[in-house]
Amino acid sequence: MKRMTLFVAALSLFAAGSILLAEDAVPKDAAPKKEKAVKQLTKADNGKTVEIAVGKPFDVVLRGNPTTGFQWQVEKIKGDAVVQKGKAEYVVDKHPDRMVGVGGTYTFHFDVKKAGKTKLRFVNIRSWEKGQKPVETFEAVIESK
Repeated sequence: MKRMTLFVAALSLFAAGSILLAEDAVPKDAAPKKEKAVKQLTKADNGKTVEIAVGKPFDVVLRGNPTTGFQWQVEKIKGDAVVQKGKAEYVVDKHPDRMVGVGGTYTFHFDVKKAGKTKLRFVNIRSWEKGQKPVETFEAVIESK
């Protein structure tokens, strides 16, 4: 029993010393690391020219409701300074269980690859309705240096 008590006491001292050493490794005035926020373009940026530095990513974030059949899509990327990364993501808004018809947010990811101007155009359409005008559009010009 005495050995067990000594072992537990030694283990406690080791753990306490490890915590103290770990605390000393990080300066007390060091700010916690924050992830760099990615610039987001929203409906408020529709029709605007936005400056984004070469090498910086950005997102276009648009509200929508695919339960109506309408979905946001990239219609055109005119210019080669900006490239789309992957497919759009859609996240439905929080809602009560079994509630249907809830809208959400589409997020399109882009990278600025080189200096120049690129015009982005998005349309909110029903893809099967050929020849119909979109119910909503979003356009922005990305100017990169």
